[in-house]
Amino acid sequence: MNRTTAKTIWEAVILILILMSVSLVMFLTIQISGSQSEHINDLSRGWYYIQEGEKTEITLPAEIKSTDKVILYHENVENYQKEFLMFKGAEYQPVIYAGDCEIYRYDDEGVKRNNTVLNNMICMVEIPEGITGLLEIHFSPDGEGSCRIPAITAGTWKAQIRNLLARNIYSILMNCILLSMGILLLGLSLVMCVMKMDGKRLRYISGFLIVCSMWGLTDSPFIQFLFVYDEVIINANFYFFMLIVTPMMRYIRTIPEMQKYRTLSVFIYFAYFNIIMQSVLVYTEKFTFFELLPITHIFYVVGIITIIILLLKEKRKSKNRDLIVCLKAFAAEGITGAVTIILYAMEFSLYQNLFQIGILLFVLILLYNLAKELVQNMKYRTEADIYRRLSEEDKLTGLKNRRAFDLMLQNIEKNRNDYKEAVMIFSDLNGLKYVNDHFGHAQGDRQIIGAAECIRKAFGELGYCYRIGGDEFCVIITNAVEKDEYEARLCDEIHRYNNENKSVHELSVAYGVSSISREDGTLRTVAEWKNEADRKMYLNKQEGKAGRR
Repeated sequence: MNRTTAKTIWEAVILILILMSVSLVMFLTIQISGSQSEHINDLSRGWYYIQEGEKTEITLPAEIKSTDKVILYHENVENYQKEFLMFKGAEYQPVIYAGDCEIYRYDDEGVKRNNTVLNNMICMVEIPEGITGLLEIHFSPDGEGSCRIPAITAGTWKAQIRNLLARNIYSILMNCILLSMGILLLGLSLVMCVMKMDGKRLRYISGFLIVCSMWGLTDSPFIQFLFVYDEVIINANFYFFMLIVTPMMRYIRTIPEMQKYRTLSVFIYFAYFNIIMQSVLVYTEKFTFFELLPITHIFYVVGIITIIILLLKEKRKSKNRDLIVCLKAFAAEGITGAVTIILYAMEFSLYQNLFQIGILLFVLILLYNLAKELVQNMKYRTEADIYRRLSEEDKLTGLKNRRAFDLMLQNIEKNRNDYKEAVMIFSDLNGLKYVNDHFGHAQGDRQIIGAAECIRKAFGELGYCYRIGGDEFCVIITNAVEKDEYEARLCDEIHRYNNENKSVHELSVAYGVSSISREDGTLRTVAEWKNEADRKMYLNKQEGKAGRR
């Protein structure tokens, strides 16, 4: 693969990413725009609560200080029959009554969640048809004696879903882009492996992107709501989060200067141990994933700080550009990751968006460096391939030379079972000494070039053609055809050449054909194979049949 091809691949990857992103944006825009025709009622006004016997009207969102249960009332519930109420505030254990009928009660019996998660949970309930009277929502205050009651909306199920999607569109879009990038880079790394190029780093980056995007998607309030906050989705979210660190660590270990540090291997093994340990503790009901989450947070902070320290240490000793690039990438990821953890602890709902920006910065820095390395490697491989081809090419005829022939025989000797159908054709130019002596070496060279041209046209599409000596040629055909076809092909080309090129001496070639497989199915050694073809060529030369029909 040359430099132009490498550039084309990267341009194709970028173009595909852009097209996928644009298509996704257009699709979501079309879907969301439809919500304009679906009306959503803002129920921020018209609420009141009773405190010490007095009616107090409030506008949502609002904070109410109380150590007792807070009950909000809203009149004219019949105006919202068959519509869905949507709001956050699951941390206050809401219970909803329409008239005298209980229509919703938050239940946290299955998965115990922390306040940050509860604060982002969506509560959605349909007001049944035929209900009249007051709408009541009961909230249980937190330990500080406070209820921060969020805004409440009413609308059709379709409108509410579109409204929820619109509020989470940035996070979903970012995660879909990261997932698409990860899949594309994984495919590119596999292509590189097929082409015998090192795609290990690209695989680790793709793994990091895929794990991060899946964590982000399973952490999205919209996705969790669609799956009814199922325990499987919640647990998958924690597993993806615990796995994030492993591809990062493995990427660092690909840098030669960092391979000596066993600390990185310890971190990788601890990441796996952390997953196993937390799984055991959770499924034995000793703890919940939410309670064990600080362990993963601390582990990540310590891991990133350790990586940065080791990179700084090696940067002072080495001028390896990979160290500087990784240092920049992990510094960007470390800063955004630390701020993300702080925002999560502060129950700030947009913590994930900042983390996604950090992931994108981290990956783009590493990809930019990998792209430059890939182009340089392509250039080196192209130059090396050109030098190799030149070293294995006969300058006079353009056929492969004796060195390439010997390498091919070595490969066949090692893998004879893969060449059971192989056929060898030895050829020798008749009368070359006579032509050189009587018409000059220039005319002799034209005879050699003519013979090479005939051999290439006769057998080039069937196998490999070599000039192995002054007037000696050999063809190795890996997929055999009928034996008579070899003679017909060569004689036809020689006959055509002699008719088209009126020379002082007619071109004539002797040949011998040998199969690596004997008649009983056993395989000859390479030496036996060569001797057989050479012997038959000698007999053909003696008979003087070459070039005549």
